[in-house]
Amino acid sequence: MDYFFGSFGMVGVLFIIIVGLLWALLPFAIFGIKDRLDKQIERQDKQIEILHRIELLLMHKRD
Repeated sequence: MDYFFGSFGMVGVLFIIIVGLLWALLPFAIFGIKDRLDKQIERQDKQIEILHRIELLLMHKRD
């Protein structure tokens, strides 16, 4: 029981508090990143479409 009240116990309690805080903030970080990823995917789809059009134009000029 002396270990719990010594420095080992203080480190353990501090560790538990830090993990609890990070666990509470995790959903906010995930949802914040999700919106950014959705926007990035939309931009990438537009870029792919533009590159496809450029490819078609270049193939058409070669013929």
